[in-house]
Amino acid sequence: MASTSAEVKRLSPGENILLYGDNFIVAVGSMHSVDESELCHGEIIGRGRISIQICSPLRPDFILPYSSPPGANTVGEAVNSFAIWDISKVYPMPQLPQSQYQEAPEPTPSASPQVPTDERQSSSRGMESNVRPEDQLFFKVRKNWANVEVTLLSMLELLPIADGIIFLPFSTSCVGEVRVGEQYAGVLVWTVHNEVDPTILDRDLPNFHPDDPITVRWPILHLRIASNGAILGNLYKAFEDACTRGDEDMPVKKKRAYNSSKRTKPNHELQLQRRLNQKEMSMCTPDKISECLRFTCTCSRECMRKVDKKDIIDERSFFYNEPYSRRVEYILSKFDHPGFEDGYMLFRTLEVCKKTFYTLYGFVKQTFYNYEKAYTMGNKLGFHGNSGTFKPKDTTIFARACMQSFFQQTAEPLPHKESRNENTDGIIYRLPKALS
Repeated sequence: MASTSAEVKRLSPGENILLYGDNFIVAVGSMHSVDESELCHGEIIGRGRISIQICSPLRPDFILPYSSPPGANTVGEAVNSFAIWDISKVYPMPQLPQSQYQEAPEPTPSASPQVPTDERQSSSRGMESNVRPEDQLFFKVRKNWANVEVTLLSMLELLPIADGIIFLPFSTSCVGEVRVGEQYAGVLVWTVHNEVDPTILDRDLPNFHPDDPITVRWPILHLRIASNGAILGNLYKAFEDACTRGDEDMPVKKKRAYNSSKRTKPNHELQLQRRLNQKEMSMCTPDKISECLRFTCTCSRECMRKVDKKDIIDERSFFYNEPYSRRVEYILSKFDHPGFEDGYMLFRTLEVCKKTFYTLYGFVKQTFYNYEKAYTMGNKLGFHGNSGTFKPKDTTIFARACMQSFFQQTAEPLPHKESRNENTDGIIYRLPKALS
């Protein structure tokens, strides 16, 4: 490569450069300083040496020629660090046409009207929205090829002939005056293999010189990735096929306008009731009925022998089709039976033991005794005279007691046809005229 120290000194800090070792590129870096009065890791820059920053190592095992950062002896260990390099082994990055840096996919000819220049400038911020999603995806994949080290395979024999890095990944890039294209990539070739036949090199790389790396347009089917040995073209084709299959299998999402008036809050109580109904209605299935019939009563009456299968189905269907509050009231009314004190319950017109009773209705033992406890507590509250009801709240009990005390002190008692004045809890009171 024809390069002089004057060309390197004219580069401004931050510009990309190629760092050479022994006749091969070892890294891609950026300019830092050529001022002979500055220090870099304790050494003065000058006398043919400059300070650079290592960006992308191509040969990580290459040993740094001069003083290195603490703990870094090779190019791979000094990434993003400053180092001293010989100015004769520093070359400017090859100048590329502006189209090589174009990050938009190649436009397709269409019959769309011409957009004025002013409109293009005003809509430059929304340029990404005009690019198709699939083109953006393929563009991102190609962008990841940049600075990937590859091996070039010959056009006919598919033999490895040279090494380099992908320098121009985009299809809109140009090598000389030729556009790279979809099935090609621009590769910066820096070394060739010694064992390759010279005739193959003259045919595929006619302009290559060991001291002058060149950029060539090479098919991606003839590029082998150095890190894993995969053919770049095969990977790209597999990715393209996967995207095509994904587009065909993916359901099309239908967008609809948001309308807040149509959105209602979920009714959690209704959802809970539906789940309870589904669970409870399962007690009427043939499997549950058969399970109930397999139950054997251990009492002396052998209660299960008296029960018919049709009665179980009819009773369960009637019971579980009622609301929860009605079911509680219905079961509590079953306890108001003369045989309850002897341990028997009433199932339709039959007296059965407690275990048979809650088995016929599909209860568990704990649920049945909760019902029994509620019935017993309701009977102990004598002032309301009702049976089979739940215990009132404490505030209700207190209010009734206050009202009863007030009546006993101020009102006039009247005879009651049921109590006959034997129990004050059943007396009807008449308020004085001043309070009525």
